[in-house]
Amino acid sequence: MSELDLTPIKARCEAATEGPWKWEWADGVFSALTLGQADDVCGYGHVLTSERCPACIDAGTPDEHPCTLPKQEDSDFIAHAREDIPYLLAEVTRLEAENAALRKAGA
Repeated sequence: MSELDLTPIKARCEAATEGPWKWEWADGVFSALTLGQADDVCGYGHVLTSERCPACIDAGTPDEHPCTLPKQEDSDFIAHAREDIPYLLAEVTRLEAENAALRKAGA
């Protein structure tokens, strides 16, 4: 692994909406990724959704309502997870091995 640079990962993490996040399925199809910060109109706080949430439809909110639009920073966070997580796991594994070697040398 090259020199560890957490700057872009940290920036994506700090820009994304705080968790917890959860994903939902409806009738075997991805329905929504719900964020921990609920929306003040519908209470859902969706970042990605296949259709408008029922509460927004009932309330007559415009199509541009936040629950129907992905936040760019959240999309970036999700899109980079597949590369960020293995990178961080490899670094944790390397540090654990280094720590074990240091403990063994000191014993």
